[in-house]
Parts: sequence; structure tokens; C-alpha cells
Amino acid sequence: MVGERFYEEGSRRVRGLIELEVGNLAIRLLQEPHVITEPWRALVDQRPITTTVELTGIESMEDLETTLRRLCTLLSFATFSPVRPVSFSFGSRTRMLPVSYAAAHFSPAIDTRSGKAVRQFLELTWEAFIRYEKERHLHELIEYLVLADRSEEPLEVKLLLVFVALENIKATYARSAGMVFRDGAFHSSKGRHGFEYLLRGALAEVGLQRGLNAAIKLRNEIVHFGLSTQSPHRLWDTYRRCQDTARIYLLRLLRFRGAYRTYASAGHRSILVRRRRP
Repeated sequence: MVGERFYEEGSRRVRGLIELEVGNLAIRLLQEPHVITEPWRALVDQRPITTTVELTGIESMEDLETTLRRLCTLLSFATFSPVRPVSFSFGSRTRMLPVSYAAAHFSPAIDTRSGKAVRQFLELTWEAFIRYEKERHLHELIEYLVLADRSEEPLEVKLLLVFVALENIKATYARSAGMVFRDGAFHSSKGRHGFEYLLRGALAEVGLQRGLNAAIKLRNEIVHFGLSTQSPHRLWDTYRRCQDTARIYLLRLLRFRGAYRTYASAGHRSILVRRRRP
């Protein structure tokens, strides 16, 4: 990511600083100089240490760990690349963590060349993320979407990971709507509901209408038969559509407004998310 402001490192100025306030926290993200100067292709498939995070308003080690997890998950979604803490300290306590995933840069959801865009994304989504992170399993949802894109497995496997993400959207919506899961399906006062009905309900909840027939047909084919008879072009097209459906669902759920990058355009096409009507 490119910063919004400069910071001093020795005798040079580095445009790698992003500062924001969310809730009672003040956050400073300082990008390493090599992240700014090196082309992204030099970082892809590597495990680089890219950022130093400084937090004000943290009250305990547990509070720090929770805050960093939220920050890393949101940045994983914004960059569409796995973001993990390597080490963090509070008082005299320090934790070191292994880095298990390599960096990617195929289709970021937010313009990572703009520190302002990244800051605004974090500021706009932070409160809603905290509200929904457990109810809608947001950490797991974003993890699956990002891992699907990193997978070098066949397209059917990538699609299965995205379908798991869509199942999560469906199931967490059903539970939030008070539906009961029994006999292998969700039930409401209107009766038994399947995957398509619930997914359409989840999307409608955030004001979305999407054509799902191709995705649902492919999901059923892969789940029941393991492989698909469709061409690689059609598989890839459905995969991209599913990624974009999940992307705009998350942005709307998190009350984001502003420009985001579509998955299908490999991060080159921007679409404006406007404020939803009450």
C-alpha cells in the first residue's frame, strides 16, 4: 500500500504513513520503504514484512490481539491478499507468530495505491465490522474468499472455496433472521428453505439483486459429481461473478460508501457504492 502522508526514516522521507481514528483507537500504519519502491510483482508469492502498526487506546494484550485481528482481516479484504501479524507487544509481553501465506496482488477491492482510499475504507467499515464479525463470521468469510483466490488448485477447488463462502453468507443470514436449522435445512414459519432462497434473502437484505442461476447450477454439479463438464472459460466466468457478488455483499453489509474495485476487472475497474436508503 502507498501511504497518505510522509514519514521520516533517517535522511529520507517515505510516503508510507496512514493515520486514522476509529472508536477510542488511534492507528498509525507505517509501510516499509521497499513496499513503496518495489513493484508488486517482486512481493507476490513472498512473505514480506510490510507494515509497522502503532496503536493508541489499547488496554491489554488481549485487546491488542483482537484489534490486530480485525485490522488484518479488513486489510486482507482491501488488498485481497493474506495479511497477518508477525509479532506484537504490550508492556513487557511479546508474541511471535508464524507467517503461513504468501502475498498476492491480483484483484484488490480497494485502490491500494491511494493511502486516502485505504484510510477511508477502514474508517467507514470498522464499526459495522465489529457489529457483524461474530454474527456473520466475517473473519472466516473473508479468509475463504482470499484463500480461494490464492489457491493453485483446479478451478473446481477454487469454486468450492467460494461456494463455502456463499454458504456462510446464506447460513448466517438465516440464523440472524431467526430461522431454525433441523433435518438438514433451515426452517421459518413459511416452511423449509433451500440454498437459493436464503442466498437471495441475504443479498436482498443489503439491497442486492443478482442472477444466481449459473452459480447454483455449477455448485450443485460440483458438490454432487466432484467435477464439472463446463468449459474452463465458463467456470472462470462463474468464479469471477461469485467473487464479485460476495465482494459487494460485504461492502454493503459493512456500510461502505465510495469507490471499490471489481474482482472481474482484476482491480482495474472502479464502481461507486452509494449510501443505502434507511
